[in-house]
Amino acid sequence: MNHYDKQILEARQEEKRRGHRILETGIYVDDELITFEKITLPDTKIQMFLPMQETVRNVKYPSCNAPDFIVTSLDSTVNFGFNVLPVQLEEGGTASLTARRG
Repeated sequence: MNHYDKQILEARQEEKRRGHRILETGIYVDDELITFEKITLPDTKIQMFLPMQETVRNVKYPSCNAPDFIVTSLDSTVNFGFNVLPVQLEEGGTASLTARRG
């Protein structure tokens, strides 16, 4: 009878995993469900799904040089920082923006 119990539990777990295979519902990594949040960068049309939540700026970046937009995971192992620059680039303009200086 234990053999059937194990099969039933495995089938239930697999069914649960099938419902979480896209970013909108979350994705299982090993046995952990990772959920994602749709983030829109301020003053832009840039959207992305990130596995985290926005936190308090002063806790994560106590200095005055913090990025404009900060997103970090609850355990702070994944971090993203963005600055929105008030510059309009022309086609091919990213090369000069990313070129090394000095």
